[in-house]
Amino acid sequence: MDLVRFAAALNDPKQCPFLSEDSIGNMLAPPPGPVGHDPKGRPKGEYYACGWDVRPAARQPGKVTKWHTGLLAGSSTLLVCRDDGINWAVLFNSDSGKDGKEFAGLIDPLLHKPASDIKDWPDTDLFPRFASKAP
Repeated sequence: MDLVRFAAALNDPKQCPFLSEDSIGNMLAPPPGPVGHDPKGRPKGEYYACGWDVRPAARQPGKVTKWHTGLLAGSSTLLVCRDDGINWAVLFNSDSGKDGKEFAGLIDPLLHKPASDIKDWPDTDLFPRFASKAP
């Protein structure tokens, strides 16, 4: 729940309670040079920023989808913050299957379609209902 609360706080950089709008902009900016830009100097369609994989939204200029995966022996994680404000966190208590594929990478494409199909989201903050804030 806390990972999703963290992701939700990043949805609106102007209102983020722990990072400034400039800090979030810097965190998600494409790196300079060919790592973050194509040969014509335009930002790549997908790049790695400061700790996040980032994909600028074609349909919403200024918005991005960002995600971060994690892998330690015995665990696999994924945090997704989509450009439409939908966020999720997935944590597995194993890192990969017998075929060597990481669970976080396998579940990611399976979650985007159902999330996109939901058209009626609650318009109230549900965090207080389902989890208390940390002391």
